[in-house]
Amino acid sequence: MLDQEHTNKLRHISLLRAINIGFPSEWTMANQLFFYNTFTYQFNLPPFFSAAVPVLNQLKNGEYNKSPPLTSIRVLKSLAGQNFKHFAKTGEWGKDLYSDLVSGELKSSIKVETWNHQSGDEVNLPSVCSSTQSTLSAKYIRLPFSVYYSSYEDHSKFVVAYSERSSQPPIPYVCIGDINRQSHQLHRGGGTMCLMDNDTYSQYANIISETVLCNRAPTEKVAV
Repeated sequence: MLDQEHTNKLRHISLLRAINIGFPSEWTMANQLFFYNTFTYQFNLPPFFSAAVPVLNQLKNGEYNKSPPLTSIRVLKSLAGQNFKHFAKTGEWGKDLYSDLVSGELKSSIKVETWNHQSGDEVNLPSVCSSTQSTLSAKYIRLPFSVYYSSYEDHSKFVVAYSERSSQPPIPYVCIGDINRQSHQLHRGGGTMCLMDNDTYSQYANIISETVLCNRAPTEKVAV
């Protein structure tokens, strides 16, 4: 029998992607984090980085961006030469990262998997539909080897682009981030890192097996 610690590790798994970057992408990423209002457990800032990337000093002191612009979109290049597009928002912006920023910038409809754990005033945001750029909240995830579970059990936060028209191929974007589609997180800083890559997209394209319908009442809970 699994104890509570191991059960939580299986039920509330997060997702990350490691990217090797160099300067000036380090400077760019530090400025993106300045929008987050980060909580840092431990901070080691050598003098070289303190001088080269001054915003790191502000991050170390718990400072963050509070004045317009309240969002930022930047392109970073990995050491392997791959371009990534990073989105960041402050809590002061007060909007949904995905439907109000990511979908429009990517010029694509998107399916979004986030942790749909609502309680009290923390209401899950409904799907937003349009004829060109919809934002659909994931309801169920299906992985290889018959692994199937609801978004209620998944702590991951990722985006998969899709096309509204069967005759038009999707733009192969996949994004991995750190913020949920919930009402209280409209007022929380966060972001997501997007990659346009056919190989990566092929691994993610179909794992969101069911999405929340657009006519779902905003206060309806996702089924467990």
